[in-house]
Amino acid sequence: MREFLGRWVLVGAVAALCLAAAGTAGGGWAFWVLAALWIGFWNAAVRPGVLRLGFSGGYIFWALLLSMCLLNGVLFLGSSTWLPAATLPDRKGLLWGAVCVAIVSWALSTRFRTNDGHWHWINYHGSIVGKTSRP
Repeated sequence: MREFLGRWVLVGAVAALCLAAAGTAGGGWAFWVLAALWIGFWNAAVRPGVLRLGFSGGYIFWALLLSMCLLNGVLFLGSSTWLPAATLPDRKGLLWGAVCVAIVSWALSTRFRTNDGHWHWINYHGSIVGKTSRP
C-alpha cells in the first residue's frame, strides 16, 4: 500500500509540474493539488489492473506502457472537461505533458520491493521454483 501511495503522490506532482510547464493557468493551490491527486490516482491504479490481466514475461512491460500512454493521453487531452476552471494551452503542450507523465509513471510502476527490502522487476517470481517430475 505504501508503494501505491508513493506512486500516487509522486506521479501527481510530476503531472502538476507538466501541466504548469505546458502553460495551464488554474485557480489557487487547491486546483493544483486536486489536479495532481486526480491524475496521480489514475496512474497509480493502472498497475494493479494490468497485473490482474496476467500477462507473462516482457509483455507486461509493454501492456503497462501502452495503458499508461492511453490513459495520460485521455486525461491530458480531455482535461478541458474535468478542469473547467483552467485556461489550457494548445494540444501540443498537453501531449508532451502526457508523454512525460506516462514515462515517469511507467518507470515507477515497473519495479517492486520484496519483504526483504530488495527491488525487483515486476516480472520477477522469486517463489517459483523449477518443476519437479513426478514418477
